[in-house]
Amino acid sequence: MSIQIGAPRPPAWLAAVFEGAGATLWWHAETGAPGAEIWDAARAAGWLHAVWPDADATVLSEASGEALGIGRTSEPNRSESGPSGADLRHNRIDPTQLSDRTGPLEPFARAAALAGWSGAWWPASHTPGIAPLDPRLIETERVLALAALDGASDDDDAVARAAAGLAARTGDHGPLDETDLGPRDAARLARLLPNDRQQPRAVLATVKDIAGDHGIDLTAAPAPTRTDYALAASGTAEAASLVSGTAPVDPGSVPQHVVDPFGLIEWRVTMTMTIEVTVAAAPLFANARPPGVDLRARIAGTEVPLARAGDVWFGAAAAPAGLIALPPARRTATLHAADFVPVEGVDPDALRRIADGL
Repeated sequence: MSIQIGAPRPPAWLAAVFEGAGATLWWHAETGAPGAEIWDAARAAGWLHAVWPDADATVLSEASGEALGIGRTSEPNRSESGPSGADLRHNRIDPTQLSDRTGPLEPFARAAALAGWSGAWWPASHTPGIAPLDPRLIETERVLALAALDGASDDDDAVARAAAGLAARTGDHGPLDETDLGPRDAARLARLLPNDRQQPRAVLATVKDIAGDHGIDLTAAPAPTRTDYALAASGTAEAASLVSGTAPVDPGSVPQHVVDPFGLIEWRVTMTMTIEVTVAAAPLFANARPPGVDLRARIAGTEVPLARAGDVWFGAAAAPAGLIALPPARRTATLHAADFVPVEGVDPDALRRIADGL
């Protein structure tokens, strides 16, 4: 038997998730509303109270079939005003109780969850000027947060895996140094350390120590020089078009960090009856390699394979004779990627608001 507390779990693209021992915790990436599903009360009992004290003995006992007063272990006098067992069974714990009354592990669990969300959903884009995140910073934040959550994570090797991820990113881009930490980055990381360890140099030293404790060396050779993927200029004017169109990118239709989530699918049919499609690519961090994705456009039902070159995805295919005769409403343009299940309802404006707030 499992029990849910707090806010309902958001859609995948809005859920910042921490997989804990016996409980899955989440925060809404935009509103911050927290919630959890407790699926093994015995395992969660050892640490969940240090995230949300109000979810201590009552919720865990209710999940085990016992009814106790909320917060009894930390605030005996709250039991009269706390929710009843029926409230718990029907998931009526006010989510504000979870957000307003937090324990010492809450900042670390939330930081680990948001770092995971950022790695998966950060909307890097040329259009509104959202720069790609430094993957070394994401992994550094995960290492610090998960080290503080040792024993609370569902994965006993979570810290080692995060440190290995940081080592891989270090190999790609070179080691982090103090100049890589902007003021916001440094402040965010410093909140995960004691007061006497909050200088950037101390932050980086702490991460190295944690990785070293797991047998991982963060020293790396200098990062490789970025390959130039720019398109060569043809020097010729663009051919005339028989018909053309644009459509906004659906950010959930393809994997993140592939195309610009605020970009357009631009297509045209040339005088030689060729469909040409151009889509702005998601910006890359430093010398990162473009993602290897089998990306395709579908223009009025016709598949057009796309390849990345520089800051765009481009492709061409023969146009069926009837395409130019279709009414505008049927000249649809969409994207899809092989082996990727689209995520419904992704709102790029919401992603931008979240990015602005992090």
